Amino acid sequence: MVCAMSQRNDLCRSWVCIVAMGYCSSANLIAASTAFAQADSVHIECNASDFVRRNREAIFEAANHHAVSAVAVAGVIAAESILNRNVIDSLQDKWLSKQLEEHDQGWWEQWKDTSESAAAQAGPLRLIGNKWPTALVMSGYVMSFGPGQIQPRTAILACRRYAFSEPLCQKSTKELIAALLSEESSIRLVAVILRYEADIWLTHTKSDVKRNAALLATLYSAGAEYRIAALESKNVSELNKMGHWLAKYHAAIESLLTNVMPGDGRWCIILHNTLI
Repeated sequence: MVCAMSQRNDLCRSWVCIVAMGYCSSANLIAASTAFAQADSVHIECNASDFVRRNREAIFEAANHHAVSAVAVAGVIAAESILNRNVIDSLQDKWLSKQLEEHDQGWWEQWKDTSESAAAQAGPLRLIGNKWPTALVMSGYVMSFGPGQIQPRTAILACRRYAFSEPLCQKSTKELIAALLSEESSIRLVAVILRYEADIWLTHTKSDVKRNAALLATLYSAGAEYRIAALESKNVSELNKMGHWLAKYHAAIESLLTNVMPGDGRWCIILHNTLI
C-alpha cells in the first residue's frame, strides 16, 4: 500500500486506476459513481435502517461499554451510508480486502509505523486545510473503510488509548484493519472512536459531550482536533453536515433502536436523504 516502502508501483497503480475492479479510466469511474448516485435513495436508506435494527444489541453494548450515546453509534453509521457512501467507497473496501489477503502481519506493522510517521509530519498542515498529502491518502492510512467509514489512522490512535478496556484494540494491526470491514467489529470501533474524540474535546473545551449525539457525529466525521482548530480560527457553527443530519433524525434513529417503528418497510423512508 505504501509505494515508497514496498517498492511495488503496481500497488499505486492498482489504487489510482482500481485495476482489479475494472475502473482504469476516469470516465468509467465517474460513470459508475453517477450510476450509484442515481440509485433508489430509499433503498440505500432502508439498508442503513436495516443495519441499525439487526445490530441493536451490539450497538447498545458497545455504546454502554464506552459510555457514549447509542444514537450516536447507530447514527454515524447510518449517516455515513446515506450521506457519504458511494461506489468509490465500495471499491476501496474491495481494495483493502485484497491488501489484507496479500500481506502478512509484519508488513502491516511496517505500514503502520511508516504511515504514522508521515501523518505526524503532515499533522499541522492538515489542521489548517483538513487535507492529507496525496501519498498518505494513497497508502490507505487515511482513507475510510467499512460500514463506519473508519480511517485506519483514527482506529489505531483510538485503540492505542483504550486498549486496556477494549479487547478488539488488543489485536494485531492486521486484525484491527480487517475489523474495519466487519459489521460487528466496526460497531465496536465506532464506539471507541466516539469516546476518543469526545475525550479530546473534553480536554480542550472542558465540555463532556459523550451523550450529545449530534456533536459526537460532528467530531466523528471531522475529527475533534480539526474541529477545535476550525472553531478557534473561523466563524463556523459547532455542528457540521453530519451533526445537523443526526440532530434532525435523532428521534428516528432512537425509534429504530427501541424497535417501536412498524416492520413492514415503510419506516425506512423516514431516513430520506436530506442534504444540509
